Amino acid sequence: MGHHSLPSTLRRAVDYLRDTAEEYGDRANAAAERTSDRTSRYTRYASRRMHGRRDDARSELARLWHQIEDLMEHRLRPAANDAGRYARAGARSAAHYAGEGRDIAMDAADRLRVVTRTHPLTTLGLAVAATWVIASLLNHRR
Repeated sequence: MGHHSLPSTLRRAVDYLRDTAEEYGDRANAAAERTSDRTSRYTRYASRRMHGRRDDARSELARLWHQIEDLMEHRLRPAANDAGRYARAGARSAAHYAGEGRDIAMDAADRLRVVTRTHPLTTLGLAVAATWVIASLLNHRR
């Protein structure tokens, strides 16, 4: 059953639909070509701009890198040296105070030993009294 055996109205409708579909296809093809051309132009334009910006970014990065090196050389290194000097001075002071603290503790221990040996009963009484007070406080909390 070919195309020619259709009634004339139906044949005209089929021809109309075919022609309309071809027209839409031609329009879509032309629109796709225009879009492709525009896309190609925009791509070339964007590529040129990005190329320029890439060069700008490289020069900016080089400038920033130079500033970082300058900052390290002229500011951070001297500051680190100063911090090291302050830390060493602080360590010397801490060692001095630790030595003084040790001397004070040793003197206190010597005095306690002398008092304990010269007044053994008083020391024993103080120890018993302190134990009783601590035991009373602990039992009171229960």
